[in-house]
Amino acid sequence: MNVKYALGLVLTLLVGLSIGYYISSASSPTRTAVIESAVIVDSLGRYVRVVNATRVVSLAPSITEIVFALGLEGFLVGVDDFSNYPPKLADLIKDGRVKYVGGWWLPDIEKIISLRPSLVLADGGVYRQVVLEGKFKELNVSVAYLRGSGCRDIYDIINDIKLVGMLLNATGKAEELSNFIKGRVEGVISKVSSASLKRPKVLFLAGPPSEGLYSAGGNTYVGYIIESSGGVNIARDLMGWPLLSYEKILAEDPDFIIITSMDGNIAKIKEELSKTPLSATKAFRNGDIYLIFGEAGDVLVRPGPRVYLAVEFMSKVLHPEVFGKVERSDIVKGS
Repeated sequence: MNVKYALGLVLTLLVGLSIGYYISSASSPTRTAVIESAVIVDSLGRYVRVVNATRVVSLAPSITEIVFALGLEGFLVGVDDFSNYPPKLADLIKDGRVKYVGGWWLPDIEKIISLRPSLVLADGGVYRQVVLEGKFKELNVSVAYLRGSGCRDIYDIINDIKLVGMLLNATGKAEELSNFIKGRVEGVISKVSSASLKRPKVLFLAGPPSEGLYSAGGNTYVGYIIESSGGVNIARDLMGWPLLSYEKILAEDPDFIIITSMDGNIAKIKEELSKTPLSATKAFRNGDIYLIFGEAGDVLVRPGPRVYLAVEFMSKVLHPEVFGKVERSDIVKGS
């Protein structure tokens, strides 16, 4: 996972999560209908009318993944610099069919405008994207804000998927994808419940301690993933992406420590942890420290269509006795 992306996740989400949900469109076209106009209410509570949205710019990796998952990549003309999935995107960029338009937390308005977009799909959980709303309006560029980084669970993610489906005439595919994601996640939740498992305490860190003890609060999608996978998020009583204290962590004494990083060197991470108060935790003593990086790291921190994979591999980390051992090269244990 790119370190700039990981740091961007922390920095932008700490600014504050945007509020509001969108509601259903004024019309509900079928999968084959030709949609000439759509009116929706986005995550900022704004009415958005879109006409013939055939040139789309995505300003977040999770949004780019939604567009591809719905088979709508043919509409894409621009993406943020951190969008890197699926692999087909690299080919589109290489061929010049899709251009980069700046960072996830700091998009380049001039690059966006140069692509003559008929619709910009923005992340309502990123403050610096939200403040561009006035500029987009001034330039007469249609923009719809998804909940994006402000998603709290799979249902917010599903709402974002359905919003994109409404805007780009793919309501049938959006419904199909949403049901698939819901089924996979609820399958894990049901299995956790029926097995009457003891739920271990989990500390999630968005980077090693040297980058700050930033965690995921109870109203975040990462917090939801931990709880849905049969764990107890020790930051569940906090909001957003808080900076924890060693005192709080030691008082909770987590059974697992989950760290995301671009560096897959678990020995290095363990060495760093050994020099901090975290070495006194049950997780450290028992070797239940997991480093999640690369593609798995992206899956975990992006509120997109691959969220079900995050729930599934997290359940294997926390409950291998029920779900089987996690077998991914981008998830390593510091035993």
